[in-house]
Amino acid sequence: MNRLGRYNEAQASLDEALAERDDLILARQEKGESLWQLGRKDEAISVWADAVQRNPRLALVNNELAGAKQSLGKVEEASSHEMQADQATPNDPLFHWMIGRRLQDLGMTELAQKHFQRATQLDHGNSLPSEN
Repeated sequence: MNRLGRYNEAQASLDEALAERDDLILARQEKGESLWQLGRKDEAISVWADAVQRNPRLALVNNELAGAKQSLGKVEEASSHEMQADQATPNDPLFHWMIGRRLQDLGMTELAQKHFQRATQLDHGNSLPSEN
């Protein structure tokens, strides 16, 4: 639902899933995205922080937290999450491209550009999708 821009529906579905299974970390990640898109940024950060607390190696969620903290001017916290994300991110061009797209969709363009650039470096001109 998030990819379709149906954030309220995504919230309802994700809340149902989490009510059944509290351990669904990726549902938390998605819930954070829908909250962010709905302008409920503090709640999104809280949900993402909970997901990272459950699994600190979540590259996408740490990147989302880095972008969120950066947007709030919390540079040290943003840097910490970005470093944690970088440690968990494989040197795979499509993985970097996917992270870039997800961050771009959240309006975290500076961090997205970093991943698009890394994807291009790793791809060696093979066939990455375009950024847009």
